Amino acid sequence: MIKTLDPIPWNIRKEVQQDFLTTPVTDDDKLYTHDTEWGRHKIYKKESKVKFLSDRFQEYVPGWRIVGGNIFSTFYPMALAADGSAKTIKASEDHEKNKTSRNRDGSVEDARFNPAIGMYIKKKQADPNQTLYIPLLITGGGNINLHVMKQKNWRNVARTFEKKITTEDKVGGFSMDVADYTADTEKLAKECNHIKKACFYKLVKAAEVELKELTPLMFNSSYLHVTNNWSKTCTSLMVLKIFLTKAESYDMQIHNSADAFSANVV
Repeated sequence: MIKTLDPIPWNIRKEVQQDFLTTPVTDDDKLYTHDTEWGRHKIYKKESKVKFLSDRFQEYVPGWRIVGGNIFSTFYPMALAADGSAKTIKASEDHEKNKTSRNRDGSVEDARFNPAIGMYIKKKQADPNQTLYIPLLITGGGNINLHVMKQKNWRNVARTFEKKITTEDKVGGFSMDVADYTADTEKLAKECNHIKKACFYKLVKAAEVELKELTPLMFNSSYLHVTNNWSKTCTSLMVLKIFLTKAESYDMQIHNSADAFSANVV
């Protein structure tokens, strides 16, 4: 679920921080760098910026292709969010009649219909996209935990979830058969009391890990995730997210992560 990698050296953090904190000069830099009341975030989408990441982090993720990323520094805990997913195949209304259209190549093998999201998904479609989540700087203390849910975002854009999720939200693994709030999610809601308890409605926590400076975490980009409310133990958090894929083409819309960030802080 969450893979912990070897820590990155401090000199790489210094180079990334310098790039992040430098006042944007060109129009392109201004387009992808945003200062807000809660901090700053920057999108790594341009080819030169993707190369900037690849030159420094490719050795940590052999076999994966770095396709972009974003970085943020915030004074406040973030909302429940997901980075995005590989595209799924939309189902027709009469899916039994149109089984041959399940896959892009027209085959029906390794595909199933998920009524919760109204889509066909490949049975073995392990989402080829991963997020490398690197806490670059934690100031004022510690005790920040990252919680990852079993539920997945089936859209190919970054999203935040600031209200009760329903079957209409295209969230994979979401089921009305799950208890409204389990003992785990009751505890989680207390730890993450910077967001509404309703955000955890029928969600199931899959993993939890304490954030440590410079120690990368790797997990599926589509998983919903959130930190605890660290506002009483820390003063700020800086995180670099690097997006990875093994797919021939990359479907996640990196530029839309800026829209998610705009509503990501509580």
